[in-house]
Amino acid sequence: MRENKKRAEITMSTRFHTKSLTRVISTIRRFMPLFTVILTLLIGGYGLLTTTPGHTPDVWAHTYRISAILNGSSTHHVDSQSFLHHSTENVGGKVDWQSIMFSQKDYDGYDPTRVNLNSINVKDSQGADVPFNNTATNSPVAYLPQLIGFGLGKILSLNTRTAFILAETVTLLSFAIFMGLAVAALPEWHIIVGCLLPLIASRSFAISADPYTLMMATLFTCMLYRSITRRVSTTYSVLLSVTGILLSMGKFVYAPLTILLLFVPWLQSHMEQSTRSEPTRKREAKSHPAEPTAQPSQSKLKRVFTFIPILGTLGSFLWLFYWMHATNWFTTTPMLVSYESMNERKRSLFTIQGITRFLHDLWISISHVQTGFGQHRLIVAAIWLLLAILFVMLLMTTCLRRLATQQTIFWWTGYIISIGIIVLTYLAIWLQYNPSNFNGIDGMQYRYFLPLAPLWILCGLTCLASLVSMLYTDTHQTDKKAKVDECPPKSVIGDTNS
Repeated sequence: MRENKKRAEITMSTRFHTKSLTRVISTIRRFMPLFTVILTLLIGGYGLLTTTPGHTPDVWAHTYRISAILNGSSTHHVDSQSFLHHSTENVGGKVDWQSIMFSQKDYDGYDPTRVNLNSINVKDSQGADVPFNNTATNSPVAYLPQLIGFGLGKILSLNTRTAFILAETVTLLSFAIFMGLAVAALPEWHIIVGCLLPLIASRSFAISADPYTLMMATLFTCMLYRSITRRVSTTYSVLLSVTGILLSMGKFVYAPLTILLLFVPWLQSHMEQSTRSEPTRKREAKSHPAEPTAQPSQSKLKRVFTFIPILGTLGSFLWLFYWMHATNWFTTTPMLVSYESMNERKRSLFTIQGITRFLHDLWISISHVQTGFGQHRLIVAAIWLLLAILFVMLLMTTCLRRLATQQTIFWWTGYIISIGIIVLTYLAIWLQYNPSNFNGIDGMQYRYFLPLAPLWILCGLTCLASLVSMLYTDTHQTDKKAKVDECPPKSVIGDTNS
């Protein structure tokens, strides 16, 4: 009797502590979006305060591009040159003198895209034509946060330095808000993802197309995760599709991520069928005998709405084809690879010899961890190692059948698409940046992997949870079987008592 009472007390205590822990975790999850915003602001704010203007990648080329957009200048051939673009094939636009002189005054030797004043020929009292080949491929949408900041600076007649800091602040605030929205969109994993996302915020303030691309990719991935694990509304599907199109308007190499939208109707249909079992249908038929014809029409309407994400994929690729066609008349670094050489390399990809050459350079670059200027090699090597581990986890999950078939196909497709995007990035560098005498591919940077990180994180967590669940289930069943084996049969107990 005493042992039974003691066991009951232990059970009650365990349940109490479990409920208390559940309440604490639930409270933390509720405030994780806000925590993510604050942590992102702290990390990004520290970077903003400790990084001098002109000390982020291609900052002057991005600043010139934004200035040209605000001036309503279209991209065209220019004869001026920069320390990076010292070629006769430069393209750019009209940039105001304030931005040009700011880049001269705050140049610290980091970014070579600063214009050479002695090379400027086309100019007037308002500004001059300067080159920015490597940022001309980005659409104006990719600079929305910076355009707001610099635009406000122009309206308020702020000096260029103040407008520059204002643009960085607006970019950081936008990035932090989108990180919070991304965590809020998740149906689970709020705490882990909410703590991991701010770690990629160290350059979230930068005058670049990277913050916009990264925040849109993160929001899109988290919204997509909800749509493949939970039932979503028509409004949500529309928002998801619009987010996918806006993502493709950033750095367009990440537009293939929107292919994953094609899985949404399939998975939503599967979830609808699994939740509406046969007994449920019978109960609905009894409770609504007078409306036999209303349900089919509603079902057809729902089917129409479930195909909205497909329109998101279609819209993304229509934009992709349009923008690639609009920017295919120049190369990003003509002093390294001329326009003629780039086209020759493109044509070579239709031959066995050209494909073999690219694959050889790709293998050399990955196996030797070649990066731009040899920077951040350890980070890139760690990313490739984590991708290999993720591949093994996906393989184990698939072989052990720990996920539904639809989920398994989705995650494998996402993994393959993400690897394809990385290969496309290497291809773009090989086509437009890689010197012909270089063995490998020079110019890869770890920041090109970051927009894919949320997809990899969610995939890894899904696989890990399924594998841990399997181990827990097996251990629990083993312990239960052992307890049954230890307990003597009732007949034996009765004989003993008698």
